[in-house]
Amino acid sequence: MNVGSELKKLGLKAAYNYLDRDPETNMPKLMEWVDKFVKEDVLTLQREVFRKIIAEKNSNWYQLLASLWQDIDGDVRKTLFENLVINANALAALQARESEEKYHCNIPWAVAFDLGETEEGASLSFDQLDNIMEQAKELGTFMFLLTGREPLERKEEVIALCNKHTDCQFMVFTNGLAIDEDFADQALRVKNFIGAIHVTGRTEDLRLDSIFALLKAKKLPYGVYCTYDKSDAEDFAQESFFDDIISRGAKFCWFFSSLKREEDRVYALTKMYRELKPLLTINFCKDTVMTGGCIAGRYYCSLSADGRIKPCSFLSCPGVDLKEQSLLSAYQADCFMEYYKRKPTCRGVFE
Repeated sequence: MNVGSELKKLGLKAAYNYLDRDPETNMPKLMEWVDKFVKEDVLTLQREVFRKIIAEKNSNWYQLLASLWQDIDGDVRKTLFENLVINANALAALQARESEEKYHCNIPWAVAFDLGETEEGASLSFDQLDNIMEQAKELGTFMFLLTGREPLERKEEVIALCNKHTDCQFMVFTNGLAIDEDFADQALRVKNFIGAIHVTGRTEDLRLDSIFALLKAKKLPYGVYCTYDKSDAEDFAQESFFDDIISRGAKFCWFFSSLKREEDRVYALTKMYRELKPLLTINFCKDTVMTGGCIAGRYYCSLSADGRIKPCSFLSCPGVDLKEQSLLSAYQADCFMEYYKRKPTCRGVFE
């Protein structure tokens, strides 16, 4: 990181400390600090959304933001601000843009790592994961998603990655059952872990009550994610579902479904409740208003358990083997360059 970036980082940290002393009074002034240290053409849409949030104190978005001071541990909240707002966005946006201009390829905002095993038993070692993350940081990526059949089967390594990469934010997609008090204490110690807990919308989710209660008691940030199709969409197409996960302490809800927009009542509710309830709701693939269109290769890419990376986990292309090539060379490979040269739709079909 150069001297200019370090000064910007120090300035934004000072802005957070100022905000933290009296968030309700000082929150409207935060964007003045951001504008001072970040160029006008960086994160323009996000900054306008945030201005709207902090200007409307009666809005659900303001309630959600204010709840971070009520529900989240102070040190964790500070780390979340530094890693997600400063490192992964304000500074990384500039770093990634410089990398894109230098190497003529996309630099994704986030990389998803599959921590599971292939049918043949192959998996990425800790050292391989660590090495790829170091390469990603050099290019301007500081947000990592940990996925797989159940990533917390490797929970010691997850904590070790969080501990090694203290300047990055980690979101782990998990069934939650491996989260016990010891793990929660470790997550509280490293401070840069966010849990995304899988829920089904059925009574079987009652098994998660103790886990949500534990995360809430430890004041750790967490949310939920849901997958659905025609057979179970109605489980989520209820206002009571949204109210329930809010009452459990969730700050966000990710939806994943292959249903078409016109068939997807959950997506319609996702958009409606986003304007009414203190919950960040995102429907993966459909939420072009929130994401600006297809995020494959541009804002997100996916690394499989056998070390092959591709623009999106839902694409059928084989990807690039990172055991043989660098991350940068993968971003310059044909399957990624298609997303650099053209505007894709969600399923990799180009407009």
